[in-house]
Amino acid sequence: MPGVLLQGVLVLVCVVFAVADHVVEHSVQGEEAYWAALSLTSNMESRPPGCANCTRSERMYCMSTAVLHDHCCCDSSYYEAFPYIPHTCYYGPEVCEVLAGDCAHYARLRTCCCDSLLRAQWGAAGCLGVSWLALALCLLGAYLLRVV
Repeated sequence: MPGVLLQGVLVLVCVVFAVADHVVEHSVQGEEAYWAALSLTSNMESRPPGCANCTRSERMYCMSTAVLHDHCCCDSSYYEAFPYIPHTCYYGPEVCEVLAGDCAHYARLRTCCCDSLLRAQWGAAGCLGVSWLALALCLLGAYLLRVV
């Protein structure tokens, strides 16, 4: 189950699984996410043409761990939609249930709502506000679960 640590306005997402039958599909580590966040363009808040205003529930979906869960279900490693957010996606024996309903709806939400919100949150200013203690605790927890 994904965990969320609240650090002021910034939400630090720590996805950890301790199930032996899951295999890492792809991973974005903290340092590479940090550098990706620093390289985000200043035009972070614009949405593509054709996107309507996002509802409150759509924005809540984007700011929760649900969007990363659906990213892991729908995008796979061929498209890293969130290189600026530390996360790990796993393959497992069960069918991945998309929380947005289906991958097409997830893709619309990601493009029209989540990209601008998450880029603004995890961009250079937000990334520098990360509590490195919280990140270290998250990574330590992931390491300990792998060792056990």
